[in-house]
Amino acid sequence: MERKFRLVAYLIIICSCCCGVFTARGEDAFAGLSEPSAALGVDTPIEVDAEDLDYDKVSGRITANGNVVITCGLDALHADSVVVNINTGDAYAVGRVLLRRGDSEMRTPKLKYNFRTRICNLDAPEIDAAPFQVLADRIESVGQGKYILHRAKVTTCVLKHPHSHYHIRARRITVVPGEYMRTNGAVWYFGPVPCLYLPYWRHNLNGESGFKFYPGYRSQMGAYLLSSYYHPWNSYLRGEHHV
Repeated sequence: MERKFRLVAYLIIICSCCCGVFTARGEDAFAGLSEPSAALGVDTPIEVDAEDLDYDKVSGRITANGNVVITCGLDALHADSVVVNINTGDAYAVGRVLLRRGDSEMRTPKLKYNFRTRICNLDAPEIDAAPFQVLADRIESVGQGKYILHRAKVTTCVLKHPHSHYHIRARRITVVPGEYMRTNGAVWYFGPVPCLYLPYWRHNLNGESGFKFYPGYRSQMGAYLLSSYYHPWNSYLRGEHHV
């Protein structure tokens, strides 16, 4: 009997750890990716601070190297080297790149960013956009507030990759910040172990959706784990699939 109770307790612990990734609300998730409500005007100054600067007054191009910090409005870009055009706002940064926009941070080896439109394309980014953590080979902006995460890992576990208790992995994940994440061929991992394949998966970022787990024990069934996946179709209708 003691072994049975230990098994039930273990199931409950697993579920309490895992439910976060499936049921997290996402109104503010991926806010760092989304284009802010208003782009910055051409009059907003772009300020550059670095150990070494080369400024071409004719083209407006600045080449900065060594502890580079570029600010424009509330945006701050840190990197080892940056080439930025203060007229167009286009910037290309390499080496320990950190982009801060409000409460969101994006870390990546390389970054293309426009300080005027505030649209970015990232290579090998690490994004902390509570409650989500994201690792990807590349994030591509495809316009109209839509992004493609290439070879991505997504989790809401508090532990950083690769030590997260659980994560979702897919070749391509489409993200519309504040609305949804969607992919074909999502694989759910618990630790390093692939546990579930879904040919199609969508997670709403503007409301609750995801898995629910109900662990328990009965004399006829023994220890069990009931599960279901629920998602809203619209404001008035919600579907729930029991497994």
